[in-house]
Amino acid sequence: LQQQNWKADLFLVGWFCIFVMRYPGFSFFSAQTIFLEKDSLKHKVAKFRSFLRKSGIFCYAKSKKFRGHIFLVDEGLIQTAHNFLVTPGKNTILSLTKEFVEKVPLPDHVVYFMEAPDELIRRLLKRGKLSPRVSDDESLKMFVKEAFNMFSIMFSSPRLKNILLNSK
Repeated sequence: LQQQNWKADLFLVGWFCIFVMRYPGFSFFSAQTIFLEKDSLKHKVAKFRSFLRKSGIFCYAKSKKFRGHIFLVDEGLIQTAHNFLVTPGKNTILSLTKEFVEKVPLPDHVVYFMEAPDELIRRLLKRGKLSPRVSDDESLKMFVKEAFNMFSIMFSSPRLKNILLNSK
């Protein structure tokens, strides 16, 4: 693992603790979803580190120090749904997606870019750097289609309706 990621983790631990105290329901849901999943310890740790960083950044950006400032966060808390809920070859459970949407602390806005799953797969294969959870082209296809379906469900939620900014 890259050293700067561990430095970011250490910086964000305090902010993560504040997040857990402010949003215990979502924090418990996230930890439970990560650690009860049938996955390798390595993948569970990677998912937890991602949650720690994204929730810490969320709290840090919401601190008094930054009131009145604009932040653009690439892959924030809303994006963690695909980390927690999507596994290649396993259908994402609709009830978990709905529970995620109900519990996740919302940012002011979510900018999202929609593209057809086939185009996303083509771009990811061209880029070549895939998630460790994706072992081959077939699992990538399953992963992308599951994630696309999960985000479609999420973005149709009334709770997210007023904060979504679509690119198309």
